[in-house]
Amino acid sequence: MIEIVRYQADLIPGVQAFNSRLREAGVDVAFGVRTLLRETNVVPARLPGSGLFEEPFLAVEGDVVRGGYVLAHQDFRLNGEVTSVGLFRHPLSEGTVDRRYALVGPRLLRDALGRQPLLHGVGIGGYEVVAARLLETAGFSVVSVPFYYRIEHASRVLREVRILRASPLRRLASDVGAATGIGALAFGLAQRTRTSRNKPDLRSSARVFRSFGAWADDVWRASLNEIDFGAVRDHVVLAQLYDAPGNRFLKVVIEGREGPCGWAICLATQGQNHSTFGDLRVGSIVDCLVRPGYESALIDAAVERLRQEDVDLIATNQSLNTLGRALRGAGFLTGPSNFLLAASPRLADCLPSLQRDIGRMHMNRGAGHTAANL
Repeated sequence: MIEIVRYQADLIPGVQAFNSRLREAGVDVAFGVRTLLRETNVVPARLPGSGLFEEPFLAVEGDVVRGGYVLAHQDFRLNGEVTSVGLFRHPLSEGTVDRRYALVGPRLLRDALGRQPLLHGVGIGGYEVVAARLLETAGFSVVSVPFYYRIEHASRVLREVRILRASPLRRLASDVGAATGIGALAFGLAQRTRTSRNKPDLRSSARVFRSFGAWADDVWRASLNEIDFGAVRDHVVLAQLYDAPGNRFLKVVIEGREGPCGWAICLATQGQNHSTFGDLRVGSIVDCLVRPGYESALIDAAVERLRQEDVDLIATNQSLNTLGRALRGAGFLTGPSNFLLAASPRLADCLPSLQRDIGRMHMNRGAGHTAANL
């Protein structure tokens, strides 16, 4: 009989055996997401004043581990109120390699819903992924978070992006475009066509910073009128997410007459035979928040910071309409998104516009605790 229990230290050997079975079956990493259970039950300490914490659970059959998941909790702004919302993270079932345990995945999800009916999943990897199908079958509403990208070095992109080289004809066209400069011209024209010349005349300056302070609370409060649903982004939560010693995040803040009026968290990641980006150096705008009217200045500052890292491509997923307009105004193009938001039936009932327009939701890679996967 399968039971769902809290991950205790005495179950670590069972988790190690579970991971060994999956490795032997060829399961390790898919879509850039960890697909093995972590081999420790230690979780980060809950910080005073923060609603951000997580709980790991395991599916066990006697003393044998058959799967598990992490239930992350975070305070969200939901229709004007702050409430705790759950995140269904890293679900994994032995059913991926043994049909006898095909029902473990749905059992994990039911357990999470029983503990937190206001549940969501984010990231996931696309509609074709098993986790996405599981959530849809359970009645979750699933939508994609818009994807934006900007080419910085077209010749490198043409030589490395896998979808552009998926057939002999595409490889030939990409190589010709890279060698002749036609590709750079085409991308440059497309991006310049998108660039807006009518940006708001709100003067600001940009600088890098190392850690969040109380000033971030002013930015959070100033942004609230634009957000119907979004994770709380006060300085306590932001420090917990992005200020850990040794982190790789590139941080930029813009300042206007009111003081700090926006911040962005970026990453520059060197690819190594990546399934999508090959060996490109990819810049990511992971998370950001800004006072209304300063969106264009913030995006410009983030782009400039990533250019200093000599990235080949800049990518981001952002749902807010205001940020989308600023990205398009800065020459970003849109592409198909595999970054999904899934809302449980109870949560979806609180978000009637979910299927029509997610433009008043603040969702991005940082909102799903998935920044490190970029």
